[in-house]
Amino acid sequence: MEVILREILFKATFACLFLAMSGCIEETHLKAQISSNDVGVIVDVVNVKPFSENGTEKSLVYGSLAFEDLKHIAARVNLTCIAISIGDIKSENIYVDSVAYILPESYKLNGDQKKVSVYWKMNKQLNAGSAGKELKVFIREGCNLLMKA
Repeated sequence: MEVILREILFKATFACLFLAMSGCIEETHLKAQISSNDVGVIVDVVNVKPFSENGTEKSLVYGSLAFEDLKHIAARVNLTCIAISIGDIKSENIYVDSVAYILPESYKLNGDQKKVSVYWKMNKQLNAGSAGKELKVFIREGCNLLMKA
């Protein structure tokens, strides 16, 4: 029994090391926030994965958005208004991290829900040195973040 447990532990450890060394998973933890008159938005980045699109190497940045200090009840939030940058690498698009596709242009906040898991497609690939760069969050110019029902 002990030999089988050691073998399973060895295989699991090897698999984790292989994924980490191959660059498939880059654990990171970056936080940033922005406030407006209506709402505060906190971005928490927890993971970066490489991504290839039409032969161009990019990255997917996974994390969450937390909304606080809502001055009025907004039934929907336009998540596409929220963009990030890490160093000189900027986000192109934002997606709700879900099994099914959810429109980020009109994300419904249900009841007391103030946090949503998301990921951004970045315009370039982040590398190991990028993890130490500053995360910045901004609201796209001319974009209405809060929407009424």
